Amino acid sequence: MDELQDLSRTDAKSAGLELNNDYNALYAEYLFRVKGNTNEWLTYKTAVPMDSVKMTAFFAASVTDLVLQVSGDGIIFTDLVPVKKVRVLPKLTMGAAAGKNRTMVEYQCAVPVDNRYLKVLWKGPAELDRVEIYHR
Repeated sequence: MDELQDLSRTDAKSAGLELNNDYNALYAEYLFRVKGNTNEWLTYKTAVPMDSVKMTAFFAASVTDLVLQVSGDGIIFTDLVPVKKVRVLPKLTMGAAAGKNRTMVEYQCAVPVDNRYLKVLWKGPAELDRVEIYHR
């Protein structure tokens, strides 16, 4: 599991991604996030094939879904079709972020056999909080 305290567990990433832990109350007290925008990406590589993946992300405005892709060789990637659970968090009533809220989206899906690379693509502004990769 990568809670994104830093980017040390990723295999590679685009240059524009930023770590963020401001106003954690907006994010259900999830502490660390990677903030990205359109065309940003990051990848993970596992030693053995993956069975499934689960991710949690937050959106300030409308949800522009992250794209999850997998690859066996790290070159040719295929889109996954995750099950999505969406939860609009309540607006904060106090503090510097009063009146603001976020939408939390959890993505989960099985991974086809023999894939050892996971790529996450941003299609709009989002903050990725957690990536869980399950394998045998």
